Amino acid sequence: MAKLNDQINNVYLTVNKGLTKLSVKRKKLLIFQRIMWVLTGVFFIFVTLFFAQYYLQNQNNVVFTWMRKMINIQNDPYANLYPFAILFVLIYPSVYIFSSRFRKFNLLESEIYAQMIKSLFPSYEFIQNSHLTLSKIKESNIFSWVKQQTPIATYGQIRLIENNVKINIADIGIIEANVKNKLISFLLSIPGLNMIVILYEYILKNIFTSKTTNYYTFRGMYCWANFNNKMKGQTVIVSNSIKSKSNRWASFNFKEEERIKLEDARFTKHFAVYGSDQIEARYILTPILMEKIVALKEKYNRNIMLSFTKKQLFLTVENSEGLFSYPSKKITSMSLIEELVRQVNTTVDVVNDFSLNKTLAYE
Repeated sequence: MAKLNDQINNVYLTVNKGLTKLSVKRKKLLIFQRIMWVLTGVFFIFVTLFFAQYYLQNQNNVVFTWMRKMINIQNDPYANLYPFAILFVLIYPSVYIFSSRFRKFNLLESEIYAQMIKSLFPSYEFIQNSHLTLSKIKESNIFSWVKQQTPIATYGQIRLIENNVKINIADIGIIEANVKNKLISFLLSIPGLNMIVILYEYILKNIFTSKTTNYYTFRGMYCWANFNNKMKGQTVIVSNSIKSKSNRWASFNFKEEERIKLEDARFTKHFAVYGSDQIEARYILTPILMEKIVALKEKYNRNIMLSFTKKQLFLTVENSEGLFSYPSKKITSMSLIEELVRQVNTTVDVVNDFSLNKTLAYE
């Protein structure tokens, strides 16, 4: 333990200067983000009012009266274009500056993270430009809502071999075509309402948010490792929540599944289990293994899901900040490195605990 703490301290001292620089860049980036979206919001509101005043000719509203006076000022036929031109001139450089700083921020973030992981895990392979395929996500059978057009982003992947078992740990983001997103798409198709949705969803949110990344239905760790033998069916462990269970029930992808009833009250309090083979599921989920899964949830203190399918174990850990990216706050804190080490080491330990390198006796 002391050796690990010394290693973390040494890595922190090595990357601290870069983390400080990154923290400054992020603060400036957020300032330019707000400026850009404030100008965009003003431009959007102005355009909306400009066209609305033609449909509300008889309104004596102060705003529309001012708009009509501005349009006819000095009988200049181009007067109504001046505000648009001024706002556009202001918006263009703000967008350019934000985009440029965002690219530089991402580049520096990637360089520091690569250096940090190489120092912490010298025997592991870290791939930053990898892209997890949709088929690999669907293999787990964990996300019942994933479809052919579902957007998936990958923020890096660690590969390693531990006790003759290949382990892959990726940081991913997935956007679900859920009720909320479908409703937004529907409202965007309605003239008038679409303006309000755009103003709120894509402008106001970006003005007041402290994040520079997209919002995902799932963001976090996605890990998979291979068994030595192939299982007959699949066993999936999801969160014991109404949302998780309703998503499973509503999906047409798992018709062969059935709910697995287990007696461990502590386990069933946190998890719901679905499988295609009752006997195999109960063989896999021994009392010892269920205890380990509950302990794993307590270790991470986050929503986790697992599946055992074919020759693979899949494990997901939800983390809104991501595994291989910096949190919105406390970039320069040593806890950042400690959290990364804890998550990676815990995941590797979990795979070892499942003894994937041993052949199952179940037939």
